[in-house]
Amino acid sequence: MIAVHLLSLRRLMAQPLLVILSVVGIAAGVALVVAVNAVVSSVEGSIDELVGPDVGSTLTLTARAPLGFNVENVDRATDDPDVVAATAQVLKPVVVDGDQALLVGRADIPAPLVGTSFGSGPSVTVLTPSGPVNVAVGRAPTDLANLNDGAVLFTPLATAQELIGYDVNTVDTANLTVRPDTEDTVIERLGAALSPDAQLQRSSTARDFAAAQLEPVQAPLLLMATVALITGGFLVFTTVQSSARRQERELALLRALGGTRRQVAAGLLSEALLLGLAGSTLGVTAGWVLGREIVDVLPALVDSVAGAKVRYHGNQQVIPAAIAAGTAVALVAALLPIRSVFRTRPDQVLSRRRRTDSPSSRPHPVTIAVGSAMLAVGAVAFTSNEIAIAQNGLALILFGFLVVGHGLSPFLAGAAATLIRRWGPLGALAEIDIRASGRRVWSTAATVFVAVAIVVALGGATRNQRDTLDGRGAPHPGTVGPGVQRHRRQVV
Repeated sequence: MIAVHLLSLRRLMAQPLLVILSVVGIAAGVALVVAVNAVVSSVEGSIDELVGPDVGSTLTLTARAPLGFNVENVDRATDDPDVVAATAQVLKPVVVDGDQALLVGRADIPAPLVGTSFGSGPSVTVLTPSGPVNVAVGRAPTDLANLNDGAVLFTPLATAQELIGYDVNTVDTANLTVRPDTEDTVIERLGAALSPDAQLQRSSTARDFAAAQLEPVQAPLLLMATVALITGGFLVFTTVQSSARRQERELALLRALGGTRRQVAAGLLSEALLLGLAGSTLGVTAGWVLGREIVDVLPALVDSVAGAKVRYHGNQQVIPAAIAAGTAVALVAALLPIRSVFRTRPDQVLSRRRRTDSPSSRPHPVTIAVGSAMLAVGAVAFTSNEIAIAQNGLALILFGFLVVGHGLSPFLAGAAATLIRRWGPLGALAEIDIRASGRRVWSTAATVFVAVAIVVALGGATRNQRDTLDGRGAPHPGTVGPGVQRHRRQVV
């Protein structure tokens, strides 16, 4: 058994270009999966940080308008028998020492504190509606200074209200800690008691809304991850198939001497396992870096939804699942080449007799029918307004083209052989092998097809994402003009 593994690995290393392409293909898909997860985790983690030390809070009072709400609503919430605690706070973007920062005002903050991104001196200058104001500050604890990527100014609630221009009865949010399993009851009971300028919702609502706003970023990345994993699978298929052809005599001899199917398949599966593990490990590392880069360039729309600058929060729990997914794709891709090994009798291989089927005249009608059905179902699903259904439809279309191509592989081989024959005597010699290698021609064409699909999908998804985000951020004609935008920047 060890000798079979060593033989397979030696044959695998004899084709370095295919090995590199296979590893890179698997790594690309795994990297995008890890990166998407990192972006979502970073947004959700930044929202959780914004809640502050009230880790037990499950409900949040928020203002219906940018001007805050009356603090009496917090008092009404505190009077509810199921509300254990309520912490009011002010959350507003401000300019501190010329940099954008987040102002956090809470009653439990004894003195002004600054984060790590600015304010190196004993005081900072805050630009307020009434003009610049110098505030004496101290350094914030590390666990708090990470909020808003370090650009944060913590102050007592009264100080924050004065800087923003609020009166003492106005706040922006309040975190409520309620008794277990009473959230729905509290929301229903307080709904009628709150003033019109305040609303009560679950603390997870902001996370859910942020996840919805991430769809223009998340959906294209997941689509590209799917396409990349498919490409990696076909590259592994081509690599293992080529390796099987290189060692077909050795494998046939092993089978003739009594080797079991499990022993023969183990060597080829070890190749796929090695390619899958190498690609997945590389992909996890690349995805970790890619996720950080994406978080750094997230549009201001996502930051505003999160309520603060999104800070990178890597989710290590996704690493085992990503490695398992990449490895599984590689192992599944190796099944077809292994199956083809067992379809040829050992005596045919050892006597150098090959089956001389007529590839140009023997298409696979069942395969073509299955692929056509996948194309039809995918085309219908792709027209759906649901992103998940449309993505599945696009994946079905992609798979359908590949399956139909497999059914038409004899025609593809015949067309390629006819074309290569025009290259003179060398082309005539190559024609003989190409006509008998329909699957190899199909796997090569499929790899090129999927690679081109990645390029097209990447370009189209990027343009769609940019146009979508630009459209959301653009002012509505006739409502907000450049003059109004300049005035807003000066006030902030």
